[in-house]
Amino acid sequence: MKDSLQIKLVRVGNDARVADGDSELLRIRGGDLYMGGAMIVGSVRFRANGALRIANLANPWRAFVPKGCPERVSVRGERTPQGLRVHLEPDTHGGVADVACHLEFIPDPASGGWMIEQHCKIVLRRSVRWKDIGVIVFPDENGRPSLWWEIDDPNFDGNYGPSVPMQNDWLGVYEPTCGPDTFRKAWRRKVESFFFRELSGRLRTIRFHRGLLFCLTKQNRRALPFQPKGFAGVRYTDGVGTLYEFVDGKPTFGHICEWGFDTHFWRRIAGAPDMAVAPKGYTLEAKYRMRECSPQAMEKLLRRTQPIEPSQREWQAADVPVYEEPVNHFATSWREDRAGDAWPWIPVAGATWDRRIGYRKAGSLRLQVPSLACNAGATWESMRVGPTNFMNPLVPGARYRLTGRVRVDGRGATETPQPSLSIKFHKYAGPATFSPEILPCVEFRSVPAGWGPPGRWTRLEVISGPVNGNVMGATLSCHLHGGGTAWFDEIAFERVD
Repeated sequence: MKDSLQIKLVRVGNDARVADGDSELLRIRGGDLYMGGAMIVGSVRFRANGALRIANLANPWRAFVPKGCPERVSVRGERTPQGLRVHLEPDTHGGVADVACHLEFIPDPASGGWMIEQHCKIVLRRSVRWKDIGVIVFPDENGRPSLWWEIDDPNFDGNYGPSVPMQNDWLGVYEPTCGPDTFRKAWRRKVESFFFRELSGRLRTIRFHRGLLFCLTKQNRRALPFQPKGFAGVRYTDGVGTLYEFVDGKPTFGHICEWGFDTHFWRRIAGAPDMAVAPKGYTLEAKYRMRECSPQAMEKLLRRTQPIEPSQREWQAADVPVYEEPVNHFATSWREDRAGDAWPWIPVAGATWDRRIGYRKAGSLRLQVPSLACNAGATWESMRVGPTNFMNPLVPGARYRLTGRVRVDGRGATETPQPSLSIKFHKYAGPATFSPEILPCVEFRSVPAGWGPPGRWTRLEVISGPVNGNVMGATLSCHLHGGGTAWFDEIAFERVD
């Protein structure tokens, strides 16, 4: 049995920490950039000196209180007969609701550590529009639109990391700011799969694969209902599992995000989806438990699971080339297992993937200007490159070069083909992507290349100006204006100085 006297709440600078003896179990940080300066609960361990399991949680009440300084949330510890209760008390002055929230640390004999229960109750002080408090509409298990409140969004430690083999790997699961000091040289995935129990009682698993999750989104098959008093969680490479148990018996959905492989847990709200306003006195409640599960228990549990995979028709949405570093050869589909952490190139108007033609290897991005879009042209775009998508940092003051090879066929064109490359920097009002984006974006474009006999490849290059301000991402693009057909290959993006 755990010694409840060993667990305590301590203060270290601006942080509050729950410790078992000298070992930290949980940390409450103020002013974390990941949420734009909000309070973050995370760094969760379930045993003294145990492995980090959950990097951060989401506060269920965050949409119901005024946006303000992190100091406006007080943290208070209360010893219980079993262990410790930690009260999170946001300042609700000027807000729309009264909030009561606490974390309960309870001994877990099965693991020899602690389980953590989160209790949250929100009572509206006045009528308010659902959309103003973060409640959204998406289909339930029967395809009917329903109202949903997000009760948590855990980032399980090590469930995602670099999207490409980088020179400086992205660190942990927290969003970096702009500088290279937030990066390190090595990263290894620590999470193998997500699992849950369906309403039918059947156990299912989902792989952490961005293309797969994108395809499942099309049929809403990644937003999945759990059995009342059911559970969901992840299994780590050391065989241990982290379980979320929804102990209050209320309908809960799980939704895996392909952006960061974090898991959104949603609570269904009674009411018609066209009910725009929540009435005064409306009460939202959630109670769920987090704990560890031993490798032996996980083996027994997962022996009966069945994986969820897209159908061949659903997989077609991911049959596009992935972004690669240092050079894009356009030979790898987003469907492939090795592309599970990657982001794709996105076809816009007039774009197709040519798997036969390439500069030195088979594979290229093919553009043909649609007949009704000569002025708009045809485009292939990368997903955002940079720390917002877990890639190399865009270092302040540095310039960047985008190069590639282009082959043009102007036969039949009524206007002169004009292929080009561009770099578009995305700047934010603060050092995190949860800050407002500053528009319009800063864009640098190459001089359109000349063209000659069909089959000749020409080099294209564009060099940006210095990166200034909070630039967290860049979109790389291949363009064709005028007419004809162009193939782009060996696209490379690199820092100049």
